Amino acid sequence: MYFFGLLIGILTLIAIWKLISFQVKIQQQQQREKVALWCVQNLKGPKIKEIKVGKLRKNGLGGTGGSAIDVEINNKKQNIIIFIVDSADLTPSSGTFDPKSEYNFARKANKSKNLKRVKVEGWREK
Repeated sequence: MYFFGLLIGILTLIAIWKLISFQVKIQQQQQREKVALWCVQNLKGPKIKEIKVGKLRKNGLGGTGGSAIDVEINNKKQNIIIFIVDSADLTPSSGTFDPKSEYNFARKANKSKNLKRVKVEGWREK
């Protein structure tokens, strides 16, 4: 009898762990899409076909040094941008661009643009 209780407990923990893992993946994808949409609407340059979005990095103790997120546009190293973001809503406040980057900040956001035909994926630096 003890064995079945233990087995049910272990299976329950595994199910909870998988559910939490699944929810984290969904949340990360939503965050990537939010940053990608901001890029599409607020950067000027060639048509964006693919955006790789890195993980949110919190600098300093508990993020007191600010937060940053990296993106790579159209699979080109010259189009890597490091954004300083508000960690609460991931809205970039400034960015560092490669001198040879094809992109720069637009004067005004184009809110009519969307992510149709833009491939958005996670980016893991090697």
